[in-house]
Amino acid sequence: MTKYLLANAERSLGATIARMTACDGFPFQMFCTSPNLRKALMALGFSKLPNSPTTFKQMVTEHGSYVRALISGEINQLKGQGQRFSLTFDEWMSNRNR
Repeated sequence: MTKYLLANAERSLGATIARMTACDGFPFQMFCTSPNLRKALMALGFSKLPNSPTTFKQMVTEHGSYVRALISGEINQLKGQGQRFSLTFDEWMSNRNR
């Protein structure tokens, strides 16, 4: 799973934003309001940055769907080869059931 979060795994804007929100804890609003963060993203070559946190969230959701499809394909390939494997998930739930 960690190969999908590595810094050089993918250089799209959606992947970069997803890593920054997941690994560094940046809220979507910060990508709209921080001029320094926007300049840093532009220095990476992302010229058209959205101005809405909703758009950033949508980009992360689309990237998540892409990663889920990759993982699903890998699992199906392993199953097709007859390999055995196991998956372990850890879940946390808040007091408000979130």
